[in-house]
Amino acid sequence: MKKLLLLISLGLFCHVTIAQEYTTGEFASIYVDEFLEIQVAEGVFTDASTNKSHLRYFLKYVNKTAENLEFSFVRSTYYQGDCATCPVNPSESQFDLVLLPNEVKSFSLENSDKRFYIFVKDNNNWIKSQLINFEIKSIHYTNN
Repeated sequence: MKKLLLLISLGLFCHVTIAQEYTTGEFASIYVDEFLEIQVAEGVFTDASTNKSHLRYFLKYVNKTAENLEFSFVRSTYYQGDCATCPVNPSESQFDLVLLPNEVKSFSLENSDKRFYIFVKDNNNWIKSQLINFEIKSIHYTNN
């Protein structure tokens, strides 16, 4: 019975994983200093199990050092001209990340939290808001 439940659970997990896909265009740098480079690429995230299709900006973080890099930053997103993450809920705009020496981290099905993407628009038009602009600012290094 345990084996049957395990097989069913694995089958459901595999179905969900296979149903999600994403494609990205070319990455371009939006922030560079002596420690860190942040890049962005436009792409599409789809989930066939929910018929979701989102245009997103996918983010890539590059540790340019031979040391662990711990940092935080504030990201402001503007939809229809209004800042969606500004004074209302600052905790939603504060992000922390740790990169190993020379590590590159970007969106993947394993790294799929909001540190790695910005919602631009819903291709099915279920969500009406569309991203107008975003800013990454107040980058603070914890260990440098």
